[in-house]
Amino acid sequence: MSRSARATASLVTSVLLAAIASAPNASSAPNASNAGSASRASAASSDELEGKPPNLSAPAHTPFGWQSKQGLRFVWWVPRDAGSRPPRTITVILHGRGFDYRWGWKNHSPDSFRPDDVVLSVDGTSPDGDHRWFACEKADAEAFQAFLFELTRLLSIERVLLYGHVEGGAFALYFAGEHPESVAGVVAHDAIAPAPPKPGADAAKLPIVLLHGTLDPDAFFAQAIDARAAWVKAGFAMVHLRRLDRASYEPNPKRASEALAWCDAVSTADPVAALAVATDLLRVEKASAARAPTPADFSGAREILRRFEGKGSAPFASVDESLATQAKTLADVIEAAGAAHVRSLKKTIAKKKDLKLDGKLPIGHLAALREEFRGVDGVEAYVKELGYDALFDSQRKPAAAIIDAWRKAKDPKTTFETVVDDLPKAWLYEGFPPDMLEKLRAWKADEKKLGLSSKSIKSWPQVEEWQHAWESGLDEYASVWKEWKGP
Repeated sequence: MSRSARATASLVTSVLLAAIASAPNASSAPNASNAGSASRASAASSDELEGKPPNLSAPAHTPFGWQSKQGLRFVWWVPRDAGSRPPRTITVILHGRGFDYRWGWKNHSPDSFRPDDVVLSVDGTSPDGDHRWFACEKADAEAFQAFLFELTRLLSIERVLLYGHVEGGAFALYFAGEHPESVAGVVAHDAIAPAPPKPGADAAKLPIVLLHGTLDPDAFFAQAIDARAAWVKAGFAMVHLRRLDRASYEPNPKRASEALAWCDAVSTADPVAALAVATDLLRVEKASAARAPTPADFSGAREILRRFEGKGSAPFASVDESLATQAKTLADVIEAAGAAHVRSLKKTIAKKKDLKLDGKLPIGHLAALREEFRGVDGVEAYVKELGYDALFDSQRKPAAAIIDAWRKAKDPKTTFETVVDDLPKAWLYEGFPPDMLEKLRAWKADEKKLGLSSKSIKSWPQVEEWQHAWESGLDEYASVWKEWKGP
């Protein structure tokens, strides 16, 4: 089901939920101005939430509902021992369009998601029919700023991390651009990123993770690649793209938690904490039969480990020798893993002249490696030798034309011809519409009825070569990284 279809289906459910949420509750707070509709938040009678104003003495990892002074409903919970060891960070979850403030709680277990933080899951800042959503507008940014100010003052919290899903992710990026001084890190999951603002001094050190599935049917992965480039070019130096191999936009609490931990690790002054995160990012869970597993975050871990070498965006001034040794050991095994991929690829792509659209080449392997081992020395040397980045940049314009044609979709003939004509000029791009090839093949079967041009029909074999090069390459990539055992 597409994102828009899921949002529509959720609309009916949420109308019923809103009625439940607005019901009075005997356990509402003594402050009548705050008692409002957030005194209950439930998806069914079996999982109602008690209304309680946020406080650090509440039972650990127990969700409660409440409402801000400006009327935003939210779910909140606190970590263990918060009363005696006050937490430093609030992680705020921002839902996508068609959902509400309960989305974060429903999809992220209080026991395991950011267990050492205060966690909030809040309603959108703008009305949206029977819902609310996060619009990328200045008024929404100011309303959200007021919400953060109220909650951080109430709980005496120093740091704010934002985790937004789809439209909530787009708003998290927008807000960070408007108020970089107010957040310590941003994770945008499968968002169509807004254009970056002109950054101030605070933005250069703001950690940002674009968490994105390669099979997202609405926010195509190709757009995440371009968003990363745009935000880096704008001066946001700490932008990490976390590629979710063959995943759509479904919630992924484990990867979201890892991405938030990366934001912590590239900015913390504590090398012990940073090393712990780098180690955790390199662990892999047992492969699931239900879906393709995602590899360890090699690129993210390598960026953290640069800090121990006195390099990167925020190098440590000094570290204990034993920690430096441990960090070097991890960096060395990442470099060895990258070298294994390079050895495999050099069997077919040994020189710059080999880098071309050819159904026999493992293009999917090379492209995935470029993203997931970005910053790894051996991989960087290899792609530089191939002139990969320059070739990729030359394909941005035809890739954008394909996406534009697919979104507009005036008619099958025009769409088919644009895509088929431009795809051989954009073959390094990953993450075009997941159903694109299936529809192209169906239109190709009706070529006479649709009146497809002879030029496009003649170019069709290159489309099939492209598909084979990508699929066989991704399989080859997986066969190599699955040898990784983790630390």
